[in-house]
Amino acid sequence: MELLTDTTWTGQDIVPVVSPDHLTPNQMAEVLSDVLGKEIRYQQISTEDYSATLAQYGLSPAWVQGLADMATAQNDGIYYVHQRNPEAVAPTTFRAWAERVLAPAVQNPAQQW
Repeated sequence: MELLTDTTWTGQDIVPVVSPDHLTPNQMAEVLSDVLGKEIRYQQISTEDYSATLAQYGLSPAWVQGLADMATAQNDGIYYVHQRNPEAVAPTTFRAWAERVLAPAVQNPAQQW
């Protein structure tokens, strides 16, 4: 986390930043349901369906491919390549972020911009 505020550091490094709570997609949906007061459910879809949906919304083929590749990497476990390091754990839980950032944005979307 210090690299984000250290203006003298240069170079490249891998710095995994993970949430202190290790939630499954279903657990994240439960938190969102609780915070937003409406049912949220997780449903995994195929990469092909995801790509088709992105294209329907007008994303360019390059954007579609890039986002599909990122989703595939996530599904293949990219977040578990490095061992969880206590120093890389972010101080904010998913619930705290949802309460402080997401819920106000959902409740008052015009005020966010």
